[in-house]
Amino acid sequence: MPTLTQKRRTPWWAWLLAASFLIGFGFDIYTSCMRFARPGAAISDAPKGGALIREVAPGSPMEKAGVRAGDIVVAVDGQAIRAAHDFDEIEMTWQFEPGKPFLLTVERNSERMQLTLLFPERRVWQMRNRSQWLDYSLSAALGLLYFAMGLVVLLARPREPGAVAGAVLLLMFARFLGPWGGGVGYAVLFRQLPFLLQVPVFTLSALLGGYLILIFAALYPRPVFRRRWILPVLLVPALLMIVNNVLRLYHRFYMPAQAIAPGPPWAFRLQLAVEMANVLGGLVVLALGYKRLKDAHERRSLRRISFGALASFGALVFSFWLLSSEPSSPVFRRIFESQATGFVLLVLWSIFPVVFAHTVLRSGSRPASSIGNSE
Repeated sequence: MPTLTQKRRTPWWAWLLAASFLIGFGFDIYTSCMRFARPGAAISDAPKGGALIREVAPGSPMEKAGVRAGDIVVAVDGQAIRAAHDFDEIEMTWQFEPGKPFLLTVERNSERMQLTLLFPERRVWQMRNRSQWLDYSLSAALGLLYFAMGLVVLLARPREPGAVAGAVLLLMFARFLGPWGGGVGYAVLFRQLPFLLQVPVFTLSALLGGYLILIFAALYPRPVFRRRWILPVLLVPALLMIVNNVLRLYHRFYMPAQAIAPGPPWAFRLQLAVEMANVLGGLVVLALGYKRLKDAHERRSLRRISFGALASFGALVFSFWLLSSEPSSPVFRRIFESQATGFVLLVLWSIFPVVFAHTVLRSGSRPASSIGNSE
């Protein structure tokens, strides 16, 4: 008589992780529709500090405030603007909300003046046309699809470290592929959440990063490093970036009067460089793990996943490079803002989640393969 094996329960921490990502992803979907109108200005780094206004959109809040092309924003409500990054959709812009006047300190022809910036009581979803709604729906559908695949892998293989690491990657990619929840008023909407919902949103925002790619590469399909100290050492820069993330996000979310976190303006570019190094390091470790695998089935599976990782993570490195370069180059700025570039990156980012989820769910659990010594 065949022996019946009892199905093992999914661990509590897997459900907690899944719920945290569900809350975070749901908040991003919510804010992608409920955030407010953009200031309406194209900006870049000013040569001597501040945010240089390159162009002002007609009828925008910035135009109504009296801002002109060529002006340099040096402060918002008394908070010094050191570079375009301090003003753009990541720092001060998160604090903007309708009905609240914001005092801009602007340099024009070497003279300083005060301008008042006001935002209309309009949400993003009220301003989208049919074409924009189509793009949004496609992005939302892709994000939800990869989010669902991440949850399936996480709950189906919670006791396989490599599968869990890959599932977290799928959930992270869902935030890239889906509608981004940041932008004007993001921190304002965050502060309206109950505290119990703020915790997972804040935690995931601080922890997600390119180092997860390195962790995945070191664990899938079998651990690459036998000496346990190697991976933690490789993750030291990422841990420092997490500390920096916590500091920056705490200022943005909980200290609107000091939303611009302390630290040099070049810290943002340094963080992007660390992210790119983690991605590239992950690709190297992935190749090393493939070389040391002995099982033919696992080698075939890892070849498929390596192809997807090379396409998706390579596109991620390219997007980080464009993001760090576009403020100082009109050519890179046009490439970064191009719809064609966004579509190509979207397709490339989609390859890894599809390939990984299909491979993991199809292969199932297999006996441990022998891997050569990792030093």
